[in-house]
Amino acid sequence: MSDAIGEHIERFSEWLRVEKGYSPHTVSNYRRDLQEFAATDRGFGPANTVQDLDLRRVRAFIYSLHGRNKNSSVARKLSALRTFFRYLRKNEVIAHDPAATVATPKVEGYLPTVLSVDEIFSLLEMPGPSDTFAARDRAALELLYAAGIRVAELTALNLDQVDLTEEMVRIKGKGNKERLVPMGTPAREAILAYLPQREILLRSGQGQKPSKSRNQKQRQGQIKEQEQRLRQQGQGQDQGPRQQQGQEPGQKRDQGRILPRPSKKPEISARPLFVNARGGRLTTRSIERLVKTYAERAGIAARVSPHALRHSFATHLLEMGADLRTVQELLGHASLSTTQRYTHLNLEHLTAVYDKTHPFSRGGGQK
Repeated sequence: MSDAIGEHIERFSEWLRVEKGYSPHTVSNYRRDLQEFAATDRGFGPANTVQDLDLRRVRAFIYSLHGRNKNSSVARKLSALRTFFRYLRKNEVIAHDPAATVATPKVEGYLPTVLSVDEIFSLLEMPGPSDTFAARDRAALELLYAAGIRVAELTALNLDQVDLTEEMVRIKGKGNKERLVPMGTPAREAILAYLPQREILLRSGQGQKPSKSRNQKQRQGQIKEQEQRLRQQGQGQDQGPRQQQGQEPGQKRDQGRILPRPSKKPEISARPLFVNARGGRLTTRSIERLVKTYAERAGIAARVSPHALRHSFATHLLEMGADLRTVQELLGHASLSTTQRYTHLNLEHLTAVYDKTHPFSRGGGQK
């Protein structure tokens, strides 16, 4: 891959991050797909400029992916190419989009794993005294299921996004859109139990570093203040009805609503909620591993990923009668059609709802 093409890919990646608000994980996937495409030589010779990335190369690249990739992976890579070429065309770097006429492979429909409520409880109970990071892992599992958040949203959480008094968490989702989601008492208690361990992990991580700058010391002081505030929230919560700060009596809580993108989005990397043994931000891969480990220990036969907890969250809400719009807002979906994929309720539940509500059902419906 030439330096000229690599420079365009980096500019495109920066545009995705800044202008589109994509997460680092998503930007990394785009960059990797584009670098793989640009480095592919199918007998056409090296590509020196983006103008050399023509229809022949696109077709040859997509053809080379079949047989060693799922159709969904091929479709994702083709989507990355299309977005890249549209960006180049918009900026008048190229005159035509060479990927526009390439057919998208048919993606087989599938139903993601959904756990039963009993399986969820079993999974959440798995982190025990023998686990080094039991408190952290329990808090992460509780929050994944209680709030139904994406794994990337979990790892991106900072301390100041958690409100233990209101049992709410402010999630920064796709496109940097923010939403408020309830997390429930079990998750709140799990986070409170984890905070002392988090402080220990931060101290051990700092012990591996030679020294701290003045800015680092200031950030550490901010972290301690934030931890103290969170503990005070947990200790000072009353048993009466909860009310958000600045909320008038009787005013509805702003849960699940998509919030407008803030004008400034400071990222304070020194304040991650979930940290590793070195005191750094926990990665999505680490969360995936711990979910898999505890699921296997719980004897859950299905292959369990963090997304399975999100999917179970949505499915259980729908089974208990939540409306689709509410679930859409809690999940942070921009389109209702995306949420509809979570409506694969079991036949028994569908039949029960039909018998209860439809006037032509065997039960005649309930008036």
